Amino acid sequence: MTTDVNDMIPKPEDGTISIPAAFDYRGGRSESIKNKIIIGIGSVVIPIIFIVIVISSNELEIWQKFLYSILSLYAGLWTLRYIVLDELYFSSIFEALKAKDYTLELPDIWQIFDIDFEYPYTCYFKNGYKGIFVRMEKDTITGKPDGLMYIHYEAISEAYNIAHSFNMNLVHIDYMDNVGNDVRLQNAMDDLDKIKNPDMQEMMADLYQHLQSEMSRQYTTFDVYLFLSKDSAENLLYNVQDVVGEMLGGNYITYKILNRAELGSVCKSLFNMHEFSVVDACEALLSSTSHSGVIPIKVRHADGTELVLNKTQFELQQEYAERERQQLQKKKSKKRNKEESVEEILVNIKEGDEIDLFDDN
Repeated sequence: MTTDVNDMIPKPEDGTISIPAAFDYRGGRSESIKNKIIIGIGSVVIPIIFIVIVISSNELEIWQKFLYSILSLYAGLWTLRYIVLDELYFSSIFEALKAKDYTLELPDIWQIFDIDFEYPYTCYFKNGYKGIFVRMEKDTITGKPDGLMYIHYEAISEAYNIAHSFNMNLVHIDYMDNVGNDVRLQNAMDDLDKIKNPDMQEMMADLYQHLQSEMSRQYTTFDVYLFLSKDSAENLLYNVQDVVGEMLGGNYITYKILNRAELGSVCKSLFNMHEFSVVDACEALLSSTSHSGVIPIKVRHADGTELVLNKTQFELQQEYAERERQQLQKKKSKKRNKEESVEEILVNIKEGDEIDLFDDN
């Protein structure tokens, strides 16, 4: 019995979807959770059964029953702590946060070391990827057909397929910012102290709080996507435009590529920070000791001073060539010394002398 591929494509009126079976499936997150639940139950039930058997045994001394029971409880607790609950993993994270006074440093949340000042504001990541952040503005749903959501997600699905055909990754950023974060409203609330009339001040405070409460229920009407690729900046922009054009077939009305300032605002809202500087974040990443993919060469400060971090590829190649030349020179020198010593021996050989070429011992 064969299954048509088209039967697996969901229709707008379908309540369920068909998923193809994979015989080489090795398990995922749900499988890992299932295994941990089984191990957790076993680490509780097995020690209890063992303790009941030990206590009811007439062949063991009291001190033996007590010792075996303690060992059984310890084995069960050890399994729960280090296998089921991953205590070592979370303990290492806690100790790292504790060493930093429970504050995240900029390199922990920021892996971009440079952003172009000109359109399309390409971002250069530490691992060698280039990225472009795109904000997709949502359209209204009033007067749209009933199958709008189906059409929207079909367009996004096709956009992902096109992106992967370009060897480009798509990352949807769960932004979910609310309009209540408007700076103008916060400035108005800060100016309440300037109102001399206490009754008017109290009334305006209630009005602003009500307005902020209503605005906090209205979330952003756009989505933010990150396009990642190791291709050239020109090809990246071209591929992004193709993918975005496909996404506009859904419930998006337009798009905008984010620049430095807008990207900093997204980071502030995403990590709930009061202040964030893109320049400081890039410099903090470049000053870190470990690098992979992209190796920063130097940092040029605003005052004109430069801090050299690493050597260029040309400098490293020159050093390697110099080391090779020195090693080759040493080999030639050793060979020349051996030849001179052999010639000296041969010159001093007299008639009747014997030369032992093999060490029998």
